[in-house]
Amino acid sequence: GAGRTIKVFKGRRHGFMPVYMKHAVAGDRDWEETIAPLLSSSTPDRWNDFDAHAAGIRDAMRQGKFIRQYCVGGYMYLRALVGPEDICYMFVDNPGLIHKMMQAWLALAEAVTTRAQSLGVVYDEFFIGEDICYNHGLLISPDMVREFLLPYYRQILASIRSRQQGHLLHFQVDTDGNVGNAIDLYREVGMDVMSPFEIAAGNDLLALARKYPDLV
Repeated sequence: GAGRTIKVFKGRRHGFMPVYMKHAVAGDRDWEETIAPLLSSSTPDRWNDFDAHAAGIRDAMRQGKFIRQYCVGGYMYLRALVGPEDICYMFVDNPGLIHKMMQAWLALAEAVTTRAQSLGVVYDEFFIGEDICYNHGLLISPDMVREFLLPYYRQILASIRSRQQGHLLHFQVDTDGNVGNAIDLYREVGMDVMSPFEIAAGNDLLALARKYPDLV
């Protein structure tokens, strides 16, 4: 689904780390010619059954259910396209391409949420799967997070909220690893929910709860 070539055991796909042989984007040409067109909001098949799905969400709203918009986080999206090691080089060597990819991420997120909200969907939460930490903290620098991720999160959240008619929108960030140096960064753009706080990665949940009493 992310355009990767991976090596796995015969007859097995889960329960181990695959070997990543090749990722979809090695440079500008891969992005421009192969991947960017696939992420266009004008692809007709993208909207198959969308209106019917929105009608089902409106039914859930009438039942008082919590409405969450899932979205791949910027770092997870970039890493899936480029690879966990190569993306670290690309942040330094080709920042312009990073911004092009994030602009496409934003444009598609804007298109989907705008259409859903135009069909009467009201969100309770915007949720991103980010996975930007390991057991010693962030996988990229705080400055990189601020340059390449936070402006796009700030923009999509403001855009969704502008159509919420005052309804409260929560922002949840999901990341594995030790989140100690990530929380304050994401709170800069309004994160008020976080998960999963892995104890094995060194998170002290009680200490974090005392430090951030308003964080769910």
